[in-house]
Amino acid sequence: MMTTRCRAKKGFTLAELIMAIALLAFFSTMIVQVFAKAADVTARADRLDQAVLLASDLADQWKHHADESGYPETAEGKPAVQSFVSWYDEGFSACSETEAAYAAAATLEAGDVPGLWQLHIQIETADRQELIYELAAGHYRRLP
Repeated sequence: MMTTRCRAKKGFTLAELIMAIALLAFFSTMIVQVFAKAADVTARADRLDQAVLLASDLADQWKHHADESGYPETAEGKPAVQSFVSWYDEGFSACSETEAAYAAAATLEAGDVPGLWQLHIQIETADRQELIYELAAGHYRRLP
């Protein structure tokens, strides 16, 4: 009589190894996509944060120097609208228009109440295709 011996299974079969590698590849692709989206969201959040700081800084500078520099008036002594654009590079440092990645467009105009002035600031991409942040600030000028 012939006896058969059962050999204990050691290791994995080729099919099991292929399946494990396939699952690993599938899930790692999904994880890489999640990290890529997270990096994009982080970059956009950083850009928005910088734009908010820039707009707030411009408004604070205007409020600080508003009474010193006076307010724009027409020849008839009526409040005039004044606009200006400042250019900024990728790091939100002031630069020339040709090197700019962002533009800060500001408009100063008289408010509805006598003595009230409003500054509207828009931070946009340099090509003016995308509005990143908008801020309106008011300042009351004491009339003589």
